[in-house]
Amino acid sequence: MLFDSGCSTCTKLAYDIEQEAGRWLVARSLRNLEMQALLKQVKPNWRWEPTLLEIDARRIRVFTGYALVSKIIMGLGIKRAWRIAQLVNKTSKPVHGVNLERRHFLKQGGALLTGLSLLGMPRLQRALLLSTKEKWQTYHDKDYSFELEYPTDWQVNTVIKQPFPLIDDEAIIKRVSFSPPDTGFVIHLDMWLKHGFDFNSWLNWYAETRLVEEMPVEPNASITGQLGVAFSESGSPNNTLSIFFEAKEHVYRLMYIATNNPTILEAYWHMLDTFTFAENRTTTPAVLPDAFIEEAERATAQSLVIPEVTTCCGFTSNGNPFGCCEDGNCVWWVYRCMSGVPFTGNAGTWWGQVPNFVEWKRDSSNPPTGKRSIAWQSTSAAPPYGHVAYIDTYSGGTNVNITDMCCGENAPTGSCWPCNRSANRPKSNYGGFIYRFKELPTLQSDN
Repeated sequence: MLFDSGCSTCTKLAYDIEQEAGRWLVARSLRNLEMQALLKQVKPNWRWEPTLLEIDARRIRVFTGYALVSKIIMGLGIKRAWRIAQLVNKTSKPVHGVNLERRHFLKQGGALLTGLSLLGMPRLQRALLLSTKEKWQTYHDKDYSFELEYPTDWQVNTVIKQPFPLIDDEAIIKRVSFSPPDTGFVIHLDMWLKHGFDFNSWLNWYAETRLVEEMPVEPNASITGQLGVAFSESGSPNNTLSIFFEAKEHVYRLMYIATNNPTILEAYWHMLDTFTFAENRTTTPAVLPDAFIEEAERATAQSLVIPEVTTCCGFTSNGNPFGCCEDGNCVWWVYRCMSGVPFTGNAGTWWGQVPNFVEWKRDSSNPPTGKRSIAWQSTSAAPPYGHVAYIDTYSGGTNVNITDMCCGENAPTGSCWPCNRSANRPKSNYGGFIYRFKELPTLQSDN
Protein backbone atom coordinates (compact mmCIF):
# COMPACT_ATOMS: atom_id res chain seq x y z
CA MET A 1 0.00 0.00 0.00
CA LEU A 2 1.44 3.36 -1.04
CA PHE A 3 0.99 6.39 1.24
CA ASP A 4 2.12 10.01 1.55
CA SER A 5 5.18 9.87 3.82
CA GLY A 6 5.42 13.65 3.83
CA CYS A 7 2.43 13.69 6.15
CA SER A 8 3.00 12.32 9.67
CA THR A 9 -0.72 11.57 10.04
CA CYS A 10 -0.71 9.64 6.77
CA THR A 11 2.41 7.75 7.83
CA LYS A 12 0.91 6.73 11.18
CA LEU A 13 -2.31 5.69 9.46
CA ALA A 14 -0.40 3.61 6.89
CA TYR A 15 1.46 1.66 9.55
CA ASP A 16 -1.69 1.22 11.65
CA ILE A 17 -3.34 -0.29 8.56
CA GLU A 18 -0.28 -2.48 7.93
CA GLN A 19 -0.48 -3.82 11.49
CA GLU A 20 -4.23 -4.46 11.20
CA ALA A 21 -3.77 -6.23 7.84
CA GLY A 22 -1.06 -8.56 9.13
CA ARG A 23 1.18 -10.17 6.51
CA TRP A 24 -1.24 -9.43 3.66
CA LEU A 25 -0.22 -5.79 3.18
CA VAL A 26 3.02 -3.80 3.48
CA ALA A 27 3.14 0.01 3.66
CA ARG A 28 5.52 1.89 1.32
CA SER A 29 5.95 5.59 0.64
CA LEU A 30 4.41 7.03 -2.50
CA ARG A 31 7.43 9.35 -2.59
CA ASN A 32 9.80 6.40 -2.96
CA LEU A 33 11.39 6.65 -6.42
CA GLU A 34 11.43 2.88 -6.84
CA MET A 35 7.70 2.71 -6.10
CA GLN A 36 7.03 5.54 -8.56
CA ALA A 37 9.05 3.72 -11.23
CA LEU A 38 6.94 0.60 -10.72
CA LEU A 39 3.75 2.66 -10.95
CA LYS A 40 4.86 4.26 -14.21
CA GLN A 41 5.37 0.85 -15.81
CA VAL A 42 1.66 0.05 -15.65
CA LYS A 43 0.00 3.43 -15.05
CA PRO A 44 2.01 6.31 -16.55
CA ASN A 45 -0.70 8.82 -15.60
CA TRP A 46 -0.87 7.73 -11.94
CA ARG A 47 -2.21 10.25 -9.46
CA TRP A 48 -1.49 11.24 -5.85
CA GLU A 49 -4.15 9.05 -4.24
CA PRO A 50 -4.43 5.94 -2.03
CA THR A 51 -2.93 3.14 -4.12
CA LEU A 52 -2.44 -0.60 -3.74
CA LEU A 53 0.41 -2.11 -5.73
CA GLU A 54 0.44 -5.90 -6.28
CA ILE A 55 3.70 -7.36 -7.55
CA ASP A 56 4.46 -10.97 -8.43
CA ALA A 57 6.88 -12.76 -10.71
CA ARG A 58 4.64 -12.29 -13.76
CA ARG A 59 3.09 -8.84 -13.53
CA ILE A 60 2.42 -5.62 -11.61
CA ARG A 61 -1.14 -4.49 -10.88
CA VAL A 62 -2.36 -1.14 -9.57
CA PHE A 63 -5.58 -0.70 -7.59
CA THR A 64 -7.19 2.65 -6.78
CA GLY A 65 -10.72 3.81 -6.00
CA TYR A 66 -13.32 1.08 -5.62
CA ALA A 67 -10.95 -1.47 -7.16
CA LEU A 68 -8.66 -0.87 -4.17
CA VAL A 69 -11.60 -1.35 -1.80
CA SER A 70 -12.67 -4.57 -3.50
CA LYS A 71 -9.11 -5.90 -3.33
CA ILE A 72 -8.84 -5.13 0.40
CA ILE A 73 -12.18 -6.76 1.18
CA MET A 74 -11.41 -9.87 -0.87
CA GLY A 75 -7.93 -10.10 0.64
CA LEU A 76 -8.71 -9.39 4.28
CA GLY A 77 -12.37 -10.24 4.72
CA ILE A 78 -15.18 -7.98 5.78
CA LYS A 79 -14.27 -7.73 9.48
CA ARG A 80 -10.70 -6.54 9.04
CA ALA A 81 -11.65 -4.31 6.10
CA TRP A 82 -14.29 -2.65 8.30
CA ARG A 83 -11.73 -2.06 11.08
CA ILE A 84 -9.43 -0.45 8.51
CA ALA A 85 -12.33 1.70 7.31
CA GLN A 86 -12.81 2.92 10.88
CA LEU A 87 -9.11 3.78 11.17
CA VAL A 88 -9.22 5.75 7.92
CA ASN A 89 -12.47 7.50 8.81
CA LYS A 90 -11.08 8.77 12.12
CA THR A 91 -7.96 10.11 10.47
CA SER A 92 -9.80 11.75 7.55
CA LYS A 93 -11.51 14.21 9.86
CA PRO A 94 -9.99 17.75 9.93
CA VAL A 95 -6.59 17.63 11.54
CA HIS A 96 -4.69 20.75 12.58
CA GLY A 97 -1.44 21.12 10.67
CA VAL A 98 -2.39 18.85 7.76
CA ASN A 99 -2.61 20.84 4.53
CA LEU A 100 -5.57 20.62 2.17
CA GLU A 101 -3.83 18.39 -0.36
CA ARG A 102 -2.92 15.80 2.25
CA ARG A 103 -6.29 16.09 3.94
CA HIS A 104 -7.87 15.35 0.58
CA PHE A 105 -5.60 12.28 0.26
CA LEU A 106 -6.87 11.02 3.62
CA LYS A 107 -10.47 11.90 2.88
CA GLN A 108 -10.41 9.92 -0.35
CA GLY A 109 -9.35 6.80 1.53
CA GLY A 110 -11.98 7.26 4.21
CA ALA A 111 -14.77 7.90 1.73
CA LEU A 112 -13.88 4.84 -0.32
CA LEU A 113 -13.90 2.38 2.56
CA THR A 114 -16.64 3.75 4.80
CA GLY A 115 -18.90 4.35 1.81
CA LEU A 116 -19.20 0.60 1.44
CA SER A 117 -20.85 0.31 4.84
CA LEU A 118 -23.83 2.42 3.79
CA LEU A 119 -27.10 0.85 2.70
CA GLY A 120 -27.07 3.01 -0.38
CA MET A 121 -23.83 1.53 -1.72
CA PRO A 122 -23.85 0.38 -5.36
CA ARG A 123 -25.33 -3.05 -5.97
CA LEU A 124 -21.99 -4.38 -7.15
CA GLN A 125 -20.32 -3.53 -3.84
CA ARG A 126 -23.23 -5.00 -1.88
CA ALA A 127 -22.89 -8.25 -3.82
CA LEU A 128 -19.14 -8.22 -3.21
CA LEU A 129 -19.65 -7.90 0.55
CA LEU A 130 -22.22 -10.67 0.54
CA SER A 131 -20.02 -13.05 -1.41
CA THR A 132 -17.09 -12.28 0.91
CA LYS A 133 -19.16 -12.79 4.04
CA GLU A 134 -20.46 -16.13 2.80
CA LYS A 135 -17.06 -17.26 1.57
CA TRP A 136 -16.23 -19.31 4.67
CA GLN A 137 -17.90 -21.94 6.81
CA THR A 138 -16.76 -23.50 10.09
CA TYR A 139 -15.43 -27.00 10.54
CA HIS A 140 -16.07 -28.29 14.09
CA ASP A 141 -14.08 -31.32 15.20
CA LYS A 142 -16.09 -33.20 17.84
CA ASP A 143 -13.28 -35.66 18.59
CA TYR A 144 -10.61 -33.12 19.51
CA SER A 145 -12.67 -29.96 20.24
CA PHE A 146 -11.21 -27.49 17.76
CA GLU A 147 -12.57 -25.53 14.84
CA LEU A 148 -11.42 -23.54 11.82
CA GLU A 149 -12.95 -21.78 8.83
CA TYR A 150 -12.61 -23.11 5.28
CA PRO A 151 -14.11 -22.13 1.88
CA THR A 152 -17.85 -22.76 1.67
CA ASP A 153 -17.75 -24.80 -1.55
CA TRP A 154 -14.85 -27.06 -0.53
CA GLN A 155 -15.12 -30.75 0.24
CA VAL A 156 -14.07 -32.04 3.68
CA ASN A 157 -13.21 -35.69 4.29
CA THR A 158 -11.92 -37.55 7.32
CA VAL A 159 -9.54 -39.91 5.55
CA ILE A 160 -7.78 -41.32 8.62
CA LYS A 161 -9.37 -41.98 12.00
CA GLN A 162 -7.74 -44.64 14.14
CA PRO A 163 -10.16 -46.59 16.31
CA PHE A 164 -9.66 -46.83 20.06
CA PRO A 165 -7.62 -48.45 21.39
CA LEU A 166 -5.19 -47.05 18.83
CA ILE A 167 -3.62 -49.44 16.33
CA ASP A 168 -0.36 -47.48 16.31
CA ASP A 169 0.07 -44.59 18.73
CA GLU A 170 3.09 -43.21 16.82
CA ALA A 171 1.22 -42.87 13.53
CA ILE A 172 -1.26 -40.16 12.53
CA ILE A 173 -4.35 -40.67 14.66
CA LYS A 174 -6.60 -38.50 12.49
CA ARG A 175 -6.37 -36.78 9.11
CA VAL A 176 -8.95 -34.35 7.79
CA SER A 177 -8.50 -33.24 4.17
CA PHE A 178 -9.89 -30.07 2.60
CA SER A 179 -10.12 -29.60 -1.16
CA PRO A 180 -11.88 -27.55 -3.83
CA PRO A 181 -14.59 -29.46 -5.72
CA ASP A 182 -13.41 -32.20 -8.10
CA THR A 183 -9.72 -31.96 -7.20
CA GLY A 184 -7.18 -33.95 -5.23
CA PHE A 185 -6.83 -33.18 -1.54
CA VAL A 186 -4.59 -30.17 -1.26
CA ILE A 187 -4.68 -29.18 2.44
CA HIS A 188 -4.35 -31.85 5.13
CA LEU A 189 -4.84 -31.43 8.86
CA ASP A 190 -3.02 -34.21 10.76
CA MET A 191 -2.87 -35.09 14.46
CA TRP A 192 -0.37 -37.12 16.50
CA LEU A 193 -0.07 -37.97 20.19
CA LYS A 194 2.67 -36.00 21.92
CA HIS A 195 3.65 -38.89 24.24
CA GLY A 196 4.58 -36.56 27.06
CA PHE A 197 7.33 -34.87 25.02
CA ASP A 198 7.80 -31.15 25.15
CA PHE A 199 7.38 -29.58 21.70
CA ASN A 200 11.11 -29.38 20.88
CA SER A 201 11.67 -33.03 21.86
CA TRP A 202 8.71 -34.16 19.78
CA LEU A 203 10.01 -32.24 16.75
CA ASN A 204 13.42 -33.89 17.15
CA TRP A 205 11.75 -37.31 17.42
CA TYR A 206 9.67 -36.65 14.32
CA ALA A 207 12.61 -35.38 12.23
CA GLU A 208 14.71 -38.42 13.16
CA THR A 209 12.05 -41.11 12.71
CA ARG A 210 10.52 -39.61 9.54
CA LEU A 211 13.93 -38.76 8.02
CA VAL A 212 12.95 -35.13 7.42
CA GLU A 213 16.03 -33.24 6.31
CA GLU A 214 16.56 -29.63 7.39
CA MET A 215 13.37 -29.59 9.45
CA PRO A 216 13.54 -26.80 12.06
CA VAL A 217 13.27 -28.16 15.60
CA GLU A 218 13.07 -24.77 17.32
CA PRO A 219 9.73 -22.89 17.24
CA ASN A 220 9.59 -20.16 14.59
CA ALA A 221 5.83 -19.64 14.42
CA SER A 222 2.65 -19.42 16.48
CA ILE A 223 -0.79 -20.87 15.66
CA THR A 224 -3.78 -19.98 17.86
CA GLY A 225 -1.23 -18.74 20.39
CA GLN A 226 0.58 -22.12 20.54
CA LEU A 227 4.22 -22.74 19.62
CA GLY A 228 4.71 -23.80 16.03
CA VAL A 229 7.26 -24.65 13.35
CA ALA A 230 6.81 -23.69 9.70
CA PHE A 231 8.96 -25.06 6.88
CA SER A 232 8.91 -26.02 3.21
CA GLU A 233 10.04 -29.19 1.46
CA SER A 234 10.84 -28.99 -2.23
CA GLY A 235 9.13 -31.47 -4.51
CA SER A 236 8.84 -32.58 -8.08
CA PRO A 237 7.17 -30.53 -9.41
CA ASN A 238 5.28 -29.19 -6.36
CA ASN A 239 6.43 -28.02 -2.95
CA THR A 240 4.89 -29.12 0.35
CA LEU A 241 4.50 -26.50 3.05
CA SER A 242 3.94 -27.70 6.61
CA ILE A 243 3.16 -26.00 9.90
CA PHE A 244 3.34 -28.08 13.09
CA PHE A 245 1.91 -26.69 16.33
CA GLU A 246 1.31 -28.13 19.76
CA ALA A 247 -1.68 -28.60 22.02
CA LYS A 248 -1.96 -30.24 25.45
CA GLU A 249 -1.59 -33.88 24.43
CA HIS A 250 -1.30 -33.61 20.66
CA VAL A 251 0.71 -32.10 17.84
CA TYR A 252 -1.15 -30.80 14.79
CA ARG A 253 0.07 -30.19 11.25
CA LEU A 254 -1.66 -28.13 8.59
CA MET A 255 -0.02 -29.02 5.29
CA TYR A 256 -0.44 -27.26 1.94
CA ILE A 257 0.52 -29.01 -1.29
CA ALA A 258 1.37 -26.09 -3.55
CA THR A 259 -0.68 -25.65 -6.71
CA ASN A 260 -0.82 -22.79 -9.17
CA ASN A 261 -4.17 -21.63 -7.75
CA PRO A 262 -3.65 -18.61 -5.41
CA THR A 263 -7.13 -18.98 -3.88
CA ILE A 264 -5.99 -22.28 -2.32
CA LEU A 265 -3.07 -20.51 -0.65
CA GLU A 266 -5.49 -17.80 0.54
CA ALA A 267 -7.62 -20.54 2.11
CA TYR A 268 -4.52 -22.01 3.81
CA TRP A 269 -3.70 -18.67 5.45
CA HIS A 270 -7.32 -18.23 6.51
CA MET A 271 -7.50 -21.71 8.05
CA LEU A 272 -4.36 -20.99 10.07
CA ASP A 273 -5.72 -17.62 11.22
CA THR A 274 -9.06 -19.06 12.34
CA PHE A 275 -7.89 -22.27 14.03
CA THR A 276 -8.99 -22.30 17.67
CA PHE A 277 -9.61 -24.77 20.49
CA ALA A 278 -12.95 -25.07 22.29
CA GLU A 279 -11.53 -23.90 25.62
CA ASN A 280 -10.25 -20.71 24.00
CA ARG A 281 -12.86 -19.10 21.76
CA THR A 282 -10.66 -16.09 21.04
CA THR A 283 -9.23 -16.32 17.53
CA THR A 284 -5.52 -15.48 17.40
CA PRO A 285 -4.05 -14.82 13.93
CA ALA A 286 -1.12 -17.01 12.94
CA VAL A 287 2.40 -15.62 13.28
CA LEU A 288 4.66 -17.01 10.57
CA PRO A 289 8.26 -16.39 9.39
CA ASP A 290 8.51 -13.97 6.48
CA ALA A 291 10.70 -16.46 4.60
CA PHE A 292 7.99 -19.13 4.88
CA ILE A 293 5.30 -16.77 3.55
CA GLU A 294 7.51 -15.74 0.65
CA GLU A 295 8.29 -19.40 -0.15
CA ALA A 296 4.58 -20.27 -0.12
CA GLU A 297 3.79 -17.45 -2.52
CA ARG A 298 6.74 -18.31 -4.76
CA ALA A 299 5.77 -22.01 -4.82
CA THR A 300 2.23 -21.07 -5.79
CA ALA A 301 3.37 -18.70 -8.53
CA GLN A 302 5.82 -21.21 -10.02
CA SER A 303 3.95 -24.48 -9.44
CA LEU A 304 3.25 -26.74 -12.40
CA VAL A 305 0.43 -28.46 -10.50
CA ILE A 306 -3.00 -27.65 -11.90
CA PRO A 307 -5.59 -29.38 -9.68
CA GLU A 308 -8.26 -29.44 -12.39
CA VAL A 309 -6.03 -31.42 -14.78
CA THR A 310 -6.50 -35.19 -14.40
CA THR A 311 -4.46 -36.53 -17.32
CA CYS A 312 -0.75 -37.13 -17.73
CA CYS A 313 0.85 -38.56 -20.86
CA GLY A 314 -2.56 -39.76 -22.02
CA PHE A 315 -3.41 -41.53 -18.75
CA THR A 316 -6.25 -40.45 -16.46
CA SER A 317 -6.29 -40.17 -12.67
CA ASN A 318 -9.17 -38.21 -11.17
CA GLY A 319 -8.29 -36.21 -8.07
CA ASN A 320 -4.55 -36.91 -8.36
CA PRO A 321 -2.79 -34.27 -6.19
CA PHE A 322 0.55 -34.62 -7.98
CA GLY A 323 1.60 -32.66 -11.03
CA CYS A 324 2.57 -33.84 -14.50
CA CYS A 325 5.89 -32.80 -16.00
CA GLU A 326 6.71 -32.84 -19.70
CA ASP A 327 7.59 -36.55 -19.59
CA GLY A 328 5.21 -37.55 -16.78
CA ASN A 329 5.94 -37.78 -13.05
CA CYS A 330 6.81 -40.88 -11.02
CA VAL A 331 4.70 -39.92 -7.99
CA TRP A 332 1.70 -39.12 -10.23
CA TRP A 333 1.98 -42.56 -11.82
CA VAL A 334 2.28 -44.48 -8.55
CA TYR A 335 -0.64 -42.57 -7.03
CA ARG A 336 -2.74 -43.59 -10.03
CA CYS A 337 -1.65 -47.25 -10.02
CA MET A 338 -2.02 -47.79 -6.27
CA SER A 339 -5.53 -46.30 -6.22
CA GLY A 340 -4.26 -43.40 -4.14
CA VAL A 341 -1.41 -43.17 -1.64
CA PRO A 342 -1.24 -40.96 1.48
CA PHE A 343 2.30 -39.72 0.87
CA THR A 344 3.11 -36.17 -0.19
CA GLY A 345 6.08 -34.29 -1.58
CA ASN A 346 8.92 -35.72 -3.59
CA ALA A 347 9.55 -39.46 -3.93
CA GLY A 348 12.70 -39.37 -1.83
CA THR A 349 10.65 -38.49 1.28
CA TRP A 350 8.13 -41.33 0.92
CA TRP A 351 10.21 -43.91 2.81
CA GLY A 352 10.32 -41.70 5.90
CA GLN A 353 6.59 -41.01 5.75
CA VAL A 354 5.55 -44.69 5.98
CA PRO A 355 5.49 -44.79 9.84
CA ASN A 356 2.83 -42.06 9.79
CA PHE A 357 0.23 -44.40 8.31
CA VAL A 358 -0.99 -47.49 10.17
CA GLU A 359 -2.05 -49.36 7.04
CA TRP A 360 1.32 -49.05 5.28
CA LYS A 361 4.63 -50.90 5.76
CA ARG A 362 8.10 -50.92 4.24
CA ASP A 363 10.70 -53.60 3.64
CA SER A 364 14.29 -52.80 2.76
CA SER A 365 14.85 -56.16 0.98
CA ASN A 366 11.77 -57.60 -0.70
CA PRO A 367 8.39 -56.50 -2.01
CA PRO A 368 5.44 -58.50 -0.65
CA THR A 369 4.29 -61.48 -2.71
CA GLY A 370 0.84 -61.31 -4.25
CA LYS A 371 0.39 -57.61 -3.50
CA ARG A 372 0.82 -54.36 -5.36
CA SER A 373 3.77 -52.35 -4.06
CA ILE A 374 6.09 -49.40 -4.63
CA ALA A 375 9.78 -49.70 -5.45
CA TRP A 376 11.57 -46.76 -3.80
CA GLN A 377 14.87 -44.95 -4.41
CA SER A 378 16.40 -42.23 -2.25
CA THR A 379 17.46 -38.78 -3.40
CA SER A 380 21.10 -39.91 -3.43
CA ALA A 381 20.29 -42.92 -5.63
CA ALA A 382 18.05 -40.89 -7.97
CA PRO A 383 18.90 -37.18 -7.62
CA PRO A 384 17.55 -34.68 -6.98
CA TYR A 385 14.10 -35.84 -5.78
CA GLY A 386 14.32 -39.63 -5.48
CA HIS A 387 12.18 -42.02 -7.50
CA VAL A 388 9.28 -44.45 -7.12
CA ALA A 389 8.01 -47.16 -9.47
CA TYR A 390 4.95 -49.38 -9.43
CA ILE A 391 5.05 -53.17 -9.00
CA ASP A 392 1.80 -54.84 -10.00
CA THR A 393 2.76 -58.23 -8.59
CA TYR A 394 5.83 -60.09 -7.31
CA SER A 395 6.16 -63.85 -7.01
CA GLY A 396 9.80 -64.14 -5.98
CA GLY A 397 13.24 -63.94 -7.56
CA THR A 398 16.00 -61.36 -7.76
CA ASN A 399 14.22 -59.06 -10.24
CA VAL A 400 10.99 -57.06 -10.20
CA ASN A 401 8.76 -55.98 -13.07
CA ILE A 402 8.06 -52.27 -12.75
CA THR A 403 6.24 -49.51 -14.60
CA ASP A 404 7.12 -45.88 -14.00
CA MET A 405 7.28 -42.29 -15.23
CA CYS A 406 9.99 -39.66 -14.99
CA CYS A 407 9.74 -35.92 -14.34
CA GLY A 408 11.92 -34.62 -17.16
CA GLU A 409 12.18 -31.00 -15.98
CA ASN A 410 14.01 -32.11 -12.83
CA ALA A 411 15.86 -35.27 -13.87
CA PRO A 412 19.59 -35.15 -14.73
CA THR A 413 20.22 -34.60 -18.44
CA GLY A 414 19.84 -37.80 -20.44
CA SER A 415 18.46 -39.84 -17.55
CA CYS A 416 14.76 -39.48 -18.32
CA TRP A 417 12.48 -41.33 -20.70
CA PRO A 418 9.30 -40.25 -22.48
CA CYS A 419 6.25 -40.72 -20.28
CA ASN A 420 5.60 -44.36 -19.31
CA ARG A 421 7.88 -47.42 -19.45
CA SER A 422 7.85 -51.07 -18.40
CA ALA A 423 11.08 -52.72 -17.29
CA ASN A 424 12.54 -55.69 -15.46
CA ARG A 425 15.01 -54.51 -12.82
CA PRO A 426 17.14 -56.11 -10.07
CA LYS A 427 15.66 -55.66 -6.61
CA SER A 428 19.05 -54.30 -5.55
CA ASN A 429 18.44 -51.21 -7.72
CA TYR A 430 15.96 -50.02 -5.11
CA GLY A 431 16.43 -48.89 -1.54
CA GLY A 432 13.28 -50.65 -0.39
CA PHE A 433 9.66 -51.46 -1.04
CA ILE A 434 6.51 -49.81 0.30
CA TYR A 435 3.12 -51.47 0.41
CA ARG A 436 -0.35 -51.33 1.91
CA PHE A 437 -0.78 -54.30 4.25
CA LYS A 438 -4.28 -53.63 5.54
CA GLU A 439 -7.28 -51.48 4.77
CA LEU A 440 -8.90 -49.20 7.33
CA PRO A 441 -12.69 -48.75 7.23
CA THR A 442 -13.91 -46.34 4.55
CA LEU A 443 -14.86 -42.99 6.11
CA GLN A 444 -17.65 -40.72 4.94
CA SER A 445 -17.40 -37.14 3.73
CA ASP A 446 -17.79 -34.52 6.48
CA ASN A 447 -19.74 -32.15 4.20
